[in-house]
Amino acid sequence: MSDIVEVLGSKKFFGATNETLKSRIILEQPAMVRNEYNLFTNVSQDDQFVKEKNENLKYKIYGTISPIVSKEIHYRRIKINVDKNIFTFNKNNWSVVLAIPVKFNSAKGKKEYAIKYTSANGNTSKIFNIDFSKGLPASVMHPNPKTSDKRASFLLHFEHNFLVGDTVYIRSEDTLKLASGSYNIVNVNGNKITIDFPMSSNTFYTSVAQENQSLPNINTAATLMGIETATATNSYTGVIRNVQTTDNTTLLNALKKPRPAPYDLIQPNFFISKVVDNEVLEYYVKQIKIVKIADDLDQCGFSNNLFNNGLVNYYFTDDLDINDLYDNKNEPITECYLGIIKNGPTKTNAFEAVESNFNYLIDYTNTGEGIKTVAEKSTSDVSDKPDLNNVLDYGICEYSSESLTETLISPIMHNFFHNDIIFKYQPFYEIKLRLKSTYVEDSTSNKFIPTYAVYSRKNDKFIWKDILDLGFSNDEGNLIDFPFLNGSRYVYQKLNFHVLSEKNKTKKYVLNVNDITNIDSVNVTVDYIRNITDDLFGDNNDDTNNDSFQTYTDKIC
Repeated sequence: MSDIVEVLGSKKFFGATNETLKSRIILEQPAMVRNEYNLFTNVSQDDQFVKEKNENLKYKIYGTISPIVSKEIHYRRIKINVDKNIFTFNKNNWSVVLAIPVKFNSAKGKKEYAIKYTSANGNTSKIFNIDFSKGLPASVMHPNPKTSDKRASFLLHFEHNFLVGDTVYIRSEDTLKLASGSYNIVNVNGNKITIDFPMSSNTFYTSVAQENQSLPNINTAATLMGIETATATNSYTGVIRNVQTTDNTTLLNALKKPRPAPYDLIQPNFFISKVVDNEVLEYYVKQIKIVKIADDLDQCGFSNNLFNNGLVNYYFTDDLDINDLYDNKNEPITECYLGIIKNGPTKTNAFEAVESNFNYLIDYTNTGEGIKTVAEKSTSDVSDKPDLNNVLDYGICEYSSESLTETLISPIMHNFFHNDIIFKYQPFYEIKLRLKSTYVEDSTSNKFIPTYAVYSRKNDKFIWKDILDLGFSNDEGNLIDFPFLNGSRYVYQKLNFHVLSEKNKTKKYVLNVNDITNIDSVNVTVDYIRNITDDLFGDNNDDTNNDSFQTYTDKIC
C-alpha cells in the first residue's frame, strides 16, 4: 500500500514539497492615451459656509421689546387711577409668540364676518355683516352745495391704499345714486376719495306729497286753486358730516349712548376695489397660526426707555423650521410674525376680556362686540393665554393674481377695558425671512416650473416669483442677510410696543394751552361723541393737530 495520504485536497499530499509559481501580467491598451488624475481637490471653506447657509431654513429668533404704555389717564380735569401692575411686561401679563400665515378653508384669507352687538334700540342680537369679497366697504357722501365740485365722493370705513389716478371698480347696492362700474379717482383726502362721476344733490332727495291733512290749509294761491303742494324730504335720512348712515331714529339713539357702537352708525352700500391692468384685485383678512411661544421674558438690567418702562428680552428656544412650509397663497413661506398678546384677566385682575377688531373700529369696540375674543376672562387665578395652533386675524390685505403681490392695508388691533377705559395695541409685526424677486417669471422663458407656480388666465401660462438666496438684493435694492451658526440663521428683532388709551382720556399737549409753557393748566378733553364722528366720518373743519397720538411736526411759519 502507498503511504501517501491525501489530507488537503486533490493537489496537495502529505510528504510533498512546495514549488513557487512565477507569473508575469502585462496590462496595456495599445493605441490609447493614458490619462492620469489628481485625487486631491481644493475645498473653499467660505463657499461651503455660504452653501450650507442658503440650504438651511432654520431660524433662531430673539430680540428686545421696548414697551410704551399710556398710563397717565385724565378725564374732565380729573386724573383716573389705573392698576399699573396689569401693564407690567412679564409672562404673567403678556405672551410673546411666533406665527406663520395659513389658509382659511383653502382660501387666501377670511372674507366674511358677522359681528354681534347690542344696538342703540336695545336689540342684543343685532348682526353687522362685512363681506370683503365685494371690495372695501364705503358710504356715499352728499355733494357739498357750497362748492362747484359735484363729483361723487365716498368714505372708506376700513382704510384703503388708493391714490389719485387709480382705476377702481365700484359695486353698488344703491343704483339710484350710482351704478356699478369702473371709475377713476380724482382726489384722495384721508379715508375720503372722489371719483370722476358727477352726482347731483337731487339724487339724495325726493318730493313727496303731504300726508297730514288734519290741520287747516293756509290760504295761499295753491290751496285756493285746490292744488296739493309737495315738500322736499330727504329720502335717506341719518347724515353725519355729509356721509349717509342709518335712519334718524337709530342714529339719534346711538349718539345718546355713553359708548355708541360704530355698527349703528356706518351702513356701507358701496364696495370699492382697485383695478390694475384690467384685473379687479382681491381683498381678504389674512390668517396666521401660532407655532412658537416664548418660554420667558428677561428684564434688561439697568435699561429703561424714555417712558420709564423697562426693556425686555425675548428668546424662542426652538428653531423655526420653514422647510416645506407654504403660506396662505400656496407659496413657500418667506415671512413670519412676532406677536405680543395680552393674557386674559383673572378673578383678581380688574380688566375685561381681550378682543380684536379692525383698526378703524377698535377705539369704539365694547366688550363682547369685537370680531373675535382673544383672551377670555377667567374665574380662577390662572389667566387665559394663547395656545399653539391658535389661528388669529392679521389684517386686511389686497392681492393681485397677475403681479403676485400681497399688500397689507390695515392691521387688526386688540383692545381691553380697564376702569371703563379702552386700551388698544397692535399685536403682530412682520419679520422678513427670505426675499422674493420683483420680477414675475413665466413658463415660456423657463423650462423649470416650481410647484408653487400659478396659472395666469390673462397670459395663458404659468407664472411665479423666484425666492432669492440670502445676501442677494432684488431689483429695488432690498437685501436680507442673517448670521449663520450651528445650523441656524439668527434673526434679531427689536420693536417699540405701544399700548394706547382712548383719545378722550389721554392728555394732549397743545401749544400755549397745556404744554411746558403753561404747566399748571389741565388737558383739553374732547367729547366722546365728537371723537367718534371725527374718526368714523372725518373732520373737515377742525385742526387735526390736536390728535393725541399724532407725530409732532413743526408748522411752517
